[in-house]
Amino acid sequence: MDTRNVIHLHDRDAAVKFSQSLHEKKFALIKSDLFSSEDLATFYEEWRTFFRSDIKKKHHYLFDEVKEHGYFPVNLERARIAKETGYKEAYHYIPTGNNPSSTQESSYKIYITLLLITQTILQWLDISAPEEITSNFPLPLSSSIDIQLHTLLRVLYHPANDAETTNVIRTIEHQDRSLLTLLPLATAPGLEIKNSRGEWVSVEGREDSVLVISGHLLEIYSQGYYQPIIHRVINSRDNIRAGERLSSVLFVHPKPDIALPNGLSVIGFFHEREKNKQLQIYNDTKAGEGKREASEFAIGKTV
Repeated sequence: MDTRNVIHLHDRDAAVKFSQSLHEKKFALIKSDLFSSEDLATFYEEWRTFFRSDIKKKHHYLFDEVKEHGYFPVNLERARIAKETGYKEAYHYIPTGNNPSSTQESSYKIYITLLLITQTILQWLDISAPEEITSNFPLPLSSSIDIQLHTLLRVLYHPANDAETTNVIRTIEHQDRSLLTLLPLATAPGLEIKNSRGEWVSVEGREDSVLVISGHLLEIYSQGYYQPIIHRVINSRDNIRAGERLSSVLFVHPKPDIALPNGLSVIGFFHEREKNKQLQIYNDTKAGEGKREASEFAIGKTV
């Protein structure tokens, strides 16, 4: 990805440039001095210690399906995502959650900083998106976000991978369901986005910047003007045995009761997406079983 066109928070034309970049490229790179590389390094080091320790296995840290925060063990994370081929753990952080005390200060700083950036860039979209688009917003974007529950910070941990193959998928290709997703620089390369020609492009980012990508909810909210981007995480192309990788993601979601232009509420959209995902998992499972049975029959095995 070309990182020369970074948008500074204090640029006079930042709002216009951000809206255009999100519309045309589906992403933008925002430079911010609100947190330092040292802040990010401390944040990742504290979470690395947590993921490497047994304290994560304590019951009160395990993921809460209702509140949507807590620790995802590897098996739980895989079960929630169809066709997941990577090996990773995750933690959903919200300030009011039952979080590890050793990570609380650094996590709160990163969370609040990303939230401040979010408020600014949503205001940019409110004033710089075409009027025929903003006039149909259910609410101004800057007034719509849910900071009580669904706008959360996800910390991801990919352990070292000793597989002697390049381009092993760590997180399969997908689109986020969020309005926006903010991604500070990870501890190792691997993030790729799919461009308009269907090519995978590496996203390196910068220590002083945050990558912003659009999600499915923003597509619905803007009636297709902003579209979600397909992205994935792979092993570094030049690293056969990939080391561990930590990354962080702020998912920005609207309030659950907002009525969307497609006739669903936000919470209705979440339920519909979950239902479709479970149906896809079921269909993929049945298709896989069919292929297995056909293969076993072909070589004379009894199924």
